[in-house]
Amino acid sequence: MIASDKANDPPSTRVGRRRFVFAAVSLAALGVVDLWSDVHASTATDYTGLDTFMQVSKHVAPKTLSPVTGAALYQALRDGDRNFDANLAALAKQIAASPDLAIEALADELDRNKQTTLRDTLNRITSAWYLGVVGFRTYAYETALMFGVVSDVLSPPSYVRRGPLYWVKSVSLPAT
Repeated sequence: MIASDKANDPPSTRVGRRRFVFAAVSLAALGVVDLWSDVHASTATDYTGLDTFMQVSKHVAPKTLSPVTGAALYQALRDGDRNFDANLAALAKQIAASPDLAIEALADELDRNKQTTLRDTLNRITSAWYLGVVGFRTYAYETALMFGVVSDVLSPPSYVRRGPLYWVKSVSLPAT
C-alpha cells in the first residue's frame, strides 16, 4: 500500500458544504444590499415640481390620477430630460393662461407657435400617463390610463385578453 503525502496531492475540486453555504449567504446578502440601495435611491428624490406636474397632468387627463404613479412618472421624465422642469413650468404657465383650452387645442397652439420642445414635453407627459411607460421602464400597469379607454369593451380592462401575467398561472388539466 502506498502512503499518500497530503502536501503533494492536487487541490480538491469539490466544494465543501460550509463554503457553499457561505457563498450562498454572501450572494443573498449582496442582493439585499442592492435592493436596499434601490429603495433608498428612489426615496431620496427631489419632488419640488411634482405639484406643477400633477396640475399639467390633470389638464392632459382630466380623470382622477394616482399621486403615487404621478410621483414615479415625474421623476422618470425628469431624470430623462434635464430641461424637463423648465418646460413643465412653461406648459403650466400656458395652461394657466387658458385653463379651458382642450389638450388638442393646446397641442395645435404649440405647433402653430413652433414651440417644439414644449410640444415634445406635452407628448411625453401624455404618453407616460396613458402607457405607464417612460423610456424602457414600466411605472404603471393598472393605473395606466389606456386601460380606462377599453374597460367597457374588454374584461379585464386591458389589451391582454387574460390579464397580466396570465401565462404563469397554472393550468388545471382534466383528470384522466
